[in-house]
Amino acid sequence: MRNWLLFILILASKFIYACGFYPTGEDARMSLFNPHAFGFHLYSDFYYSSNAFYHEPHSVQFNEMEPNIKLWFDYCRGKVDLYAVKNAIYTLTEIDEHSPNEMIQYLYEKKDHDALDYLRFAKSCEFLNSWQNDPWERKTLIAEPMRSNLINKALDLSAHVKNQDLKRRYAFLAIRLAWYNRDYQQVKLLFDTAFGKTKNKDIVYYWSLYFKTFAEEDRALANFELAQVFANAPDKRFVCHQQCKKGISIEQMLSFAETKEEKANVYLLAAIEKHDKALPYIQKVYELNPEADGLAFLLLREINKIEDFVLTPSYTLFQPSLSYNRWSDESKQDSAVIQTLQRAEQDRMYARKVVQFISSVNLRKTGNLFFWQISKAYVQLITKDYYACLTLVTQLENSAPNKELANQLQIIRAIAVTAQQPYGKAIILTEVQSALLSNQKNGQFIFAIGKELETLGNTTDAVLLYSKLMDMEYQGDNAYVRNTVYWRIPQFKGNTYFDYYTDYFDYADAVYTPEQIQRLIDDIQKHQNETDRFLVFKYENVKAQLPRLYDLLGTKYIRQNKSETALVAYEKAGQHYWNRAYTAWDDQASVLTQNPFYTLKYTPRFIEPCDTIRLNKYSITKQLIYYLQRAEDKSEIDRDYYYFLVANAYYNMSHEGNATIMRRIGRWSGHRLSPIEDEQEFRQANLAKQYYLLAKQYAQTPRFQALCLRMAALCERHKIEYKYIVEWGPRNLPAELAANTYYLDLQSNYPDYYEDLTSNCNSFQSYFNGRR
Repeated sequence: MRNWLLFILILASKFIYACGFYPTGEDARMSLFNPHAFGFHLYSDFYYSSNAFYHEPHSVQFNEMEPNIKLWFDYCRGKVDLYAVKNAIYTLTEIDEHSPNEMIQYLYEKKDHDALDYLRFAKSCEFLNSWQNDPWERKTLIAEPMRSNLINKALDLSAHVKNQDLKRRYAFLAIRLAWYNRDYQQVKLLFDTAFGKTKNKDIVYYWSLYFKTFAEEDRALANFELAQVFANAPDKRFVCHQQCKKGISIEQMLSFAETKEEKANVYLLAAIEKHDKALPYIQKVYELNPEADGLAFLLLREINKIEDFVLTPSYTLFQPSLSYNRWSDESKQDSAVIQTLQRAEQDRMYARKVVQFISSVNLRKTGNLFFWQISKAYVQLITKDYYACLTLVTQLENSAPNKELANQLQIIRAIAVTAQQPYGKAIILTEVQSALLSNQKNGQFIFAIGKELETLGNTTDAVLLYSKLMDMEYQGDNAYVRNTVYWRIPQFKGNTYFDYYTDYFDYADAVYTPEQIQRLIDDIQKHQNETDRFLVFKYENVKAQLPRLYDLLGTKYIRQNKSETALVAYEKAGQHYWNRAYTAWDDQASVLTQNPFYTLKYTPRFIEPCDTIRLNKYSITKQLIYYLQRAEDKSEIDRDYYYFLVANAYYNMSHEGNATIMRRIGRWSGHRLSPIEDEQEFRQANLAKQYYLLAKQYAQTPRFQALCLRMAALCERHKIEYKYIVEWGPRNLPAELAANTYYLDLQSNYPDYYEDLTSNCNSFQSYFNGRR
């Protein structure tokens, strides 16, 4: 019951600290070198990850011949099906001559009753091989004497059985039962008796040695023994990692080693435990035991680190998922970006050292020739040595052991041939097209090609590839495709939850120029009816989005205060689009419900509309141009009126308005700066202030002049507040608010109206109607 209450407490605590999603760790990590592809399943708990180490229950794959199954498979001289072995060991509850199990039948045919008796005894121990055999904690006191009886029985059976393998296995069962009884002195005594002088260090020996480490008072010796178990007992690797004591130096552990192999095992575990650069340890493993089982895996893990250290910041501007040193305050975005990229270049230099190490290795000794060579090619790619990378990839392409590894070569080649193109001339080459088609659900690979193209000036193809990231679906652990990509841009100022992208449209909205958007539109229109497989793949997510892209294009011109050019773009979006866009039928955007010329947010209606329009960007822009033309017409007697309506529209396009959608298509935060080019205008409403002041200039009554000043003062307030947008929003504003020029002007020159206009906005209508 105590455990149940603790579980409830922990579960509840998980909800207390939840505060929204932001991509960190594995969400942001770039990884193109698939660890699942190289056959290191026995080390899968230790694949490089921001989650450090995570034990997967099936990490020791059945097709890898899990050690206990291999023991019995070899015991039956390989004449029994592996599935029958697994079933006999882990599933069968009754063992008799009528069993249909192939392994049991084999043992009966051989009249191996000693093995059958061992299996029955081992199964009788299973219930007690647990720390917590009773979830309600009512039978704990019963378990210990039951285990003690079984220990005595195991020792008796071990003493009398003639088969030496079974003798050792009985001893192991006794050791394990003693460990579950927490009788560590008995564990040590049993181990010393059964295995202390043995030279046959098989898997049973290492299983037993693992339990013996708990009895060691010398922490350095315990860690040394855990290193030996780690290297030789795959199913004990994760628990060895858990049991390994911190603060013990390698030198202390090495003092117990008698052979080079044992020393290599110490460095193997030390390299596994090291989350940052581990090349010196890898070099020591190679020096001491070039045939070490874990040497190639250490290289794989180091390469996955390198791509995180280099590619994650280079491609996404996120810090590596496991930063081995923290940098300065990331709220200082400019310096953080610089440090991010400088750090990536430093780590690229480290990658060159890894290439040098691989080049120095005698591959005949290490085995797994293909893995070492493809590893070298990939690290050469990371170091930007494209010629050497492609030369080696070409040599390897006809020797790939399987399709998965051939595809890994294809990915490396595609990135290298793309990245080596000259600036301004980069395209998606034919061989890259083939690789993209073969990896349509590998979002990170698609993104990498896009980033390389964008860096080389081809923003059109880059954004088309980013559009392929929209509908990714997770493919499962074995496929190891990393689909969802999060990336940042250097233009962001400040630290905010809105400083990353996952969608091509939001990204293009933030950073692409109108000219780049126009080129994208032209390219899509040119390829509307393609049947080529790659071109269909390339354009399928955007060819139906031309109206939306024209909307974006027009919005970008609005941001540049080019209303007439914006209107041309909006018109090309088509009437069908505008009949639904930004209305109650539009699921993807804000709804336009208030006429921006005549209404203001949080303000009672004070202007009677003289005309009505269907509210959308096209109609608002068209009306804005019309009103501005009227206001600038020197023969117009109501210039003040039209300037005021224009000012209202521009104010409503600001962050406090009812038509922010005119400037902001996607997400934006009330107190977070954005990289969009008109951010200052969006926050300060400078155009609105300009036109309110023009309305005042042409006003013919003091009351209307006072109202215009009041609205200009409101815009000025936003300008003052803009300077004080900090990490969590405006704090205590300084005396500048009280020194607002336009409020002072209003108070000084229109003292009779000051209190009325500044205390509330209910009187605005009378002041507006007092225009004449």
